[in-house]
Amino acid sequence: MMPRETMTVLFRATAAVAISLLAAPAVFAQAYPVKPVRIVVSWPPGGSNDVVARVMAQRLTEALGQAFVVENRAGATGTIGSDIVAKSTPDGYTVLINSATHIANAHIYKNLPYDTMRDLTGVMPLAVQIGMLVVHPSLPVKSVKELIALARSRPDQIAWASTGTGSYTWLTMAQLLQMTGTKIQEGAGSSRLDKNPGRAGARPDAHDTGGVRRAAEIGLRQVREDYPFDRRTDALSCGGTNIPRRSP
Repeated sequence: MMPRETMTVLFRATAAVAISLLAAPAVFAQAYPVKPVRIVVSWPPGGSNDVVARVMAQRLTEALGQAFVVENRAGATGTIGSDIVAKSTPDGYTVLINSATHIANAHIYKNLPYDTMRDLTGVMPLAVQIGMLVVHPSLPVKSVKELIALARSRPDQIAWASTGTGSYTWLTMAQLLQMTGTKIQEGAGSSRLDKNPGRAGARPDAHDTGGVRRAAEIGLRQVREDYPFDRRTDALSCGGTNIPRRSP
């Protein structure tokens, strides 16, 4: 179950979105919305962006009397959903919800089917996402320092996983490895993390389970104290909304 504090943040965010959209008719030629609104989530169901989208959709449906329908169009590190929205009719009835990966993709991939800055317009942030560093129970580590020490003693023998190339968990882990001069192989995705002894990974939606053990909260106490991040590149991500450029 999601912590109460997290849910409070999400509900506050959706309330802010609802208020902003309630004021929208002033800029539309007609009342808005007059038909269902499509919310494209560029990640699979169940993830942090999907949860935010569904909470927001429910609140906006209740507030505005029109259906806000969530549609998951995942794949290619969020670029499939982004492309769909970028090429949709700019009428205010197609909204993209994505993470900070949306911006990272513009710097990682040379041949995106859309122009991140030209074809999409950011509307507002929705929620801050905090990462978690988790390890397989077979690894004898209980802190980031212990993990780094073990990895240095076993170079290229430990693998790590993330939520995907370009995601903030991927960028955070890459930064941590660079800062500490540690060599850990990039392995399978986080969905396979709990089945592979010897793997270590970072992912934003991880909680303590029978399959993995929390080592530290990335971007919070332990990593910041052991290996301080530049505050401008802290290990946090922000989920937000985008609409096609030229939307009213």
